[in-house]
Amino acid sequence: MSYIFDPSNPALGLPADVKFMRPMPRETVALPKYPARALAARDGPHREVVRIVIDERGNVAQVLDSPMEASDGGPFAADYRRAVEEAVRSWRYSSGALLHVKDGEDKDGDGRADYTITTAIDPVAVYYDVRFTFEIVDGRGVVTTGR
Repeated sequence: MSYIFDPSNPALGLPADVKFMRPMPRETVALPKYPARALAARDGPHREVVRIVIDERGNVAQVLDSPMEASDGGPFAADYRRAVEEAVRSWRYSSGALLHVKDGEDKDGDGRADYTITTAIDPVAVYYDVRFTFEIVDGRGVVTTGR
């Protein structure tokens, strides 16, 4: 899965004793199905860009318009959006978390800690922006991410 980088992501400004653990898909994610009406009309290519909010339990809790990029419009825009929402709401992730850490020992004497110790874990909601591209290839509806 390919996500759109957001330079204003709050995880980028964490203090040194807090590490961000990204949510990761628990299984292979299902891509949206090409909307039947759009395929019959041979409509495409179409880009649909959304922000998914993953709650503290790893479920997709919200599907919003992405502030990073706009989706394409057109007569089948609602069909594409519905297909994307149906797919992403089935996705399951490990929980995102803030790990509070401290340095462990310097066993090898090089002046740096050899490991870190996690002192607390705070599950957090996380968002990802995802771009889906719907295209007709050799008469078939194909959906990809990241282009």
